[in-house]
Amino acid sequence: MRHRTLRLLIQVGFAMLAAMSWPSEAQAQWTALTNAPPGFLDNCNLLTDGTVVCHEYGSNRWRRLTPDINGSYQNGTWSSIANMPDGVDTSFGCNPCTYAPLYFASAVLADGRLVVIGGEYNSGSAVWTNIGFLYDPVANTWSAQLTEVFGGGQIGDSSGIVLSDGTFILSDISTGNIEALDLSTLTFTALNPPGKDDITKRTGTSCRTERY
Repeated sequence: MRHRTLRLLIQVGFAMLAAMSWPSEAQAQWTALTNAPPGFLDNCNLLTDGTVVCHEYGSNRWRRLTPDINGSYQNGTWSSIANMPDGVDTSFGCNPCTYAPLYFASAVLADGRLVVIGGEYNSGSAVWTNIGFLYDPVANTWSAQLTEVFGGGQIGDSSGIVLSDGTFILSDISTGNIEALDLSTLTFTALNPPGKDDITKRTGTSCRTERY
C-alpha cells in the first residue's frame, strides 16, 4: 500500500511540474520580431552574454540580435559582427577562398567563444570543407584557421558537441572517428575511435545510415 501511495505521489508531482514548466497549446505560439532580420539567416547560437548570433545564408557574414533593456528578444535590435576570414582547403582548390558554409558544426564554448567549422557546401558548391574558426564576441574578432586532423572532404556537415568538461568534439563524417579541440593551440587532436557501428553516407542528394 505504501509503495502504491508513493508511486501515486511521484506521478502527481511530475504532472504538477509539467503543468508549471510547459505552456499550454493555446499559450505556445510564434511571435514576429519587431525588427526583421537583415537578410536570410540559417544557423543561430545563443551566446553567454545573452545575445544571439546568426549566420547569413550563402555568405561569410553573421548578424547579432541584442534584446532590449527589458530582455525582450521580440523587440531586440540587429547589428553586424566581423565577417569570417577567408580559409584554406586544398581538397577543392581553395587556397585561400571565401568561407561561406552551409550545414556546418557550431557550438558556444564555456569561455563564451563560438566555434564554427565544416560545411557540406561552401559558396554554393558541394565540397565537404574542413575550414573553421573561433569567434571572440568580446573582441569581435575571428581566430586564425583551426588546424583539423582528418582533412578536407572528411568534415562537411559533421556533428560537433561540447562535453561537460568544456571540450569541443568533432566527428569525421566518413568514418565516425572523433577529434578534440585544444583551445590553447587551436588544433584538433584525434581521439580513440568511439567504436560506433554506424556511419552516415551520402549518395547524390540522398542520406542513409548503414550498419556493420
